[in-house]
Amino acid sequence: MRPGVPVLLAKILRYRPQIVCFVGKDIWREVQFVLAAAERRKAGGKKGPQAAAAGWDAPRPWKVVHPSDGKGRVRQTYFWAVSSTSGLCRDTVSPII
Repeated sequence: MRPGVPVLLAKILRYRPQIVCFVGKDIWREVQFVLAAAERRKAGGKKGPQAAAAGWDAPRPWKVVHPSDGKGRVRQTYFWAVSSTSGLCRDTVSPII
């Protein structure tokens, strides 16, 4: 899934939807990984205590702020993740032996 995330993000920047909803935590984790890696690159690759001080460990909402559309408006795309209802996506519990 990870190689497809930059393609998805490019489409989001092009079409500027107000909300993008990810169904299932697996795809959201991949998108979040790519976004967090981009933020770390912008921040100079902070890790460890510096990253924690900068808020890297805290959960936070993600959004994309698009440049002005020429009419003085700035649009934002918010990301939302919901649980999958598919039985194929259920977590399995290993028996304890």
